Amino acid sequence: MPRGDANPGLAYVYANALYDVAAQQGLVTEVEEELLALQQVLRAEPRFRLFLESPSVRLEEKRKVIRSLLDSFHRPLANFLCLVVHRQRLALLEMIVDEYHELANLALGIAELELAGARALLEDEAAQLTAVLEARMRRKVVIRQKVQPELLGGFVLKRGDLQWDTSLSRRLGRMLQRMAENKEAVGVWRED
Repeated sequence: MPRGDANPGLAYVYANALYDVAAQQGLVTEVEEELLALQQVLRAEPRFRLFLESPSVRLEEKRKVIRSLLDSFHRPLANFLCLVVHRQRLALLEMIVDEYHELANLALGIAELELAGARALLEDEAAQLTAVLEARMRRKVVIRQKVQPELLGGFVLKRGDLQWDTSLSRRLGRMLQRMAENKEAVGVWRED
């Protein structure tokens, strides 16, 4: 049974170690691309993941399979996967990938933000928003958009744990909450 379930601090330690090795060898971008490819393989092939997590399969057998499958990958990632499997931390892989991506972006001076809106931004709107954010943040900004019609209007901009919510649904919700708190002040408010 995997021991590494939902431990972001531990995922950061593993990601940081992999990043350090990749940076020393000048392979940060290449290892990130390979890490993403590995993540896709594990998602697409649950039997492979079960094989790697199985306590009944000897570690040496797992290492052979990893090295043969990742033959075209750079050595740091193959070694890293062997370590993760040996330490029974495969359950952390999703978080490790995210943490590695953050470390790579930080080193490259890139801020990645998620923008949710009731509709997708037009090209010129996205360019304007990117320019404003880059000027404010003093770094390159990459915006990942997703459409959430339930927001009704406005947008929600997220970066890590920070969130800026200008959505119409949030504003309406706050207005309804204030009205409920101040029933007496609103003469037409009635409960049936």
